[in-house]
Amino acid sequence: MKKFKEGDEIVRVSNAQPRVPLCYKAKVLLSYEYIDLHNGLSQIHDEFWELAEDTSKPVYTQEMYDNDELPAVGMFFNIGDGINYESRIDDFKNTEVKVIAVSDLNERKVITFYHLTMGLGCGFFLKSWVHPTPAPIELTNGKAYTFDESGYQKNDCVGLYEKSRHKFHLTNYTVFVNDCTSIRPMTVAESK
Repeated sequence: MKKFKEGDEIVRVSNAQPRVPLCYKAKVLLSYEYIDLHNGLSQIHDEFWELAEDTSKPVYTQEMYDNDELPAVGMFFNIGDGINYESRIDDFKNTEVKVIAVSDLNERKVITFYHLTMGLGCGFFLKSWVHPTPAPIELTNGKAYTFDESGYQKNDCVGLYEKSRHKFHLTNYTVFVNDCTSIRPMTVAESK
């Protein structure tokens, strides 16, 4: 009997196969495989893995945004594009960041945030650049989606989702879902 089910997040607890480091996290795919460090598929051997602890992160929601609430320390939010382009905040546009401090300056609130690769940033709270984190999307096998591909920095790609491999199929290649952002289901427009 299999120890994990599709969609479980697992963590490496044994280093019997040194090509996969301890504490490496992966998601269980339909075929009882995971995506390894080289974007390949590898079979899961139960004795080397355990379920990962729930590491859900607090996010700035659409409801909070609509109610003019500030994101709290520890929350994640998206940097929008309604910013002063001479500001350092522009470097973070369209990325997700984590709030590390909220402070007062005169009558205004200042949000200090952190991005894993780009470092620190801060700015006065304005809804034009502090955007909610979108809710995760449930992907349907065989359905078409549009998305931005982070690896090649391509926007508005179109692909069909394959659940068993956790990939999108484009015209000439495939891309793992983990390498995509802004995933949106395609819809059929009615003609007049």
